[in-house]
Amino acid sequence: PGEVLGTRQTGEMQLRIADLIRDQEMLDDVRDGAAMVIEQDPSAASALVKRWLGDRVDYGRV
Repeated sequence: PGEVLGTRQTGEMQLRIADLIRDQEMLDDVRDGAAMVIEQDPSAASALVKRWLGDRVDYGRV
């Protein structure tokens, strides 16, 4: 279906972790929690992103 961290996206994406419809409430809670961490401790949030993504921290830049 394409590259998760790349720019090429094709076909239907099969999410194995969450279903965007079924898990909408949980995803909203996760988003709100992430926003809280960013607001309360931006350096900790940056460290977590760096830990999860390593050198791919700029994955959102296309």
